[in-house]
Amino acid sequence: MTHYIDIKMVPPVEVSVPVVLNKVFSRFHKTLIQEEGPELAVSFPTQGKLKGSPLGDILRIHGSEKELKSFMETNWLGGMKDYVKFGMVKSVPSNAEHVVVRRVQVKSSAERIRRRQIKRHGLTEEEAREKIPDSVEKRIKEPYIDVKSGSTGNSFRLFIRQEKVSEPGLGGFNKYGLSKGGTVPFF
Repeated sequence: MTHYIDIKMVPPVEVSVPVVLNKVFSRFHKTLIQEEGPELAVSFPTQGKLKGSPLGDILRIHGSEKELKSFMETNWLGGMKDYVKFGMVKSVPSNAEHVVVRRVQVKSSAERIRRRQIKRHGLTEEEAREKIPDSVEKRIKEPYIDVKSGSTGNSFRLFIRQEKVSEPGLGGFNKYGLSKGGTVPFF
């Protein structure tokens, strides 16, 4: 990932930064689903620095210079252009650290586990409730984006963890721009 472009959320007063980020990120994902080709990645350089927006107000998109320029020439932002600012594709600084930006999932909803027990083991709802207390649930404290899947159309929360690493990692990125083993520069 040699180049990047920052997409800064600049919503009107009546709209919050996270709402705009959710929509921009969903458009980014939808375009990656539709466009076979560029492997792009994301990071959130202002994560934790903006009150009321845990992921911050900048979506940084990483890739090669050619892929980023080509991507930005598409109309992927559509009507969201009025709610963001972006400049030119830039080279990554040579002294940049690296981070892995990945999805975090905890599959521990007590209700989901109970439904599974009822279906697989023939338990009654009462038996499942006794066997699986609410206390088994785990909570995720990571920031998230409310996103609509470009492939299924389902809306869900995409919890994201951004961790510094000592060495750049080789690997790919999924259609959300999140790591499947790869790292991105962070500065």
